[in-house]
Amino acid sequence: MRPIDELDDAQRAAYEERRARLLPAAAAAASRLGSTVTMADVAREAGLGMSSVYRTFASKEDLLEALLAERKARWLEIWQRADARPDAGPALIDAIWEFVELEHHDIGLAEAVRDLAFRRRELVRETQTVGERVLRRAQEQGAVRADVDYGDVLRIFLMLTVVHDEREWRRGMALYLDGLRPGVPGTQMARVDAP
Repeated sequence: MRPIDELDDAQRAAYEERRARLLPAAAAAASRLGSTVTMADVAREAGLGMSSVYRTFASKEDLLEALLAERKARWLEIWQRADARPDAGPALIDAIWEFVELEHHDIGLAEAVRDLAFRRRELVRETQTVGERVLRRAQEQGAVRADVDYGDVLRIFLMLTVVHDEREWRRGMALYLDGLRPGVPGTQMARVDAP
């Protein structure tokens, strides 16, 4: 695969056409198969040959990175809306609900990009920066416990995405969010040093 800036106009147009066809196909295949999705699955879904896939994405990681970029744009929108609100506590809670609902709307795709997002944090640094700011403001306004950090917010997404029953994950989410509030009895953070 040559760098895109080395392609002539016709090659660039063909590349963009393949990419436009492959990304929705990759999202659909990942929705069904989660992290086990393969380049062959994507090629079948798009109705293209493997050579077309590899001329567009050099590896599965490159393809997942493109899917993650699309997902990150949605995550960033959620955090930016929360950041624009003056009431940071309710804004944080609404954003967390929206994130978990987004992940549950498409658990397979969420699973396919989640490992990459956790492994390559630089790809999602911008979303983390805005999310940390919303959390900090919520803490400053006294709406969220001072001992909560951004990692706690991420962990809840991870934990709740393995619960597929909607009633159960919604219940778990409500319990988690109640635990974020300051002064809730029995919610002191437990220190866990070893499994």
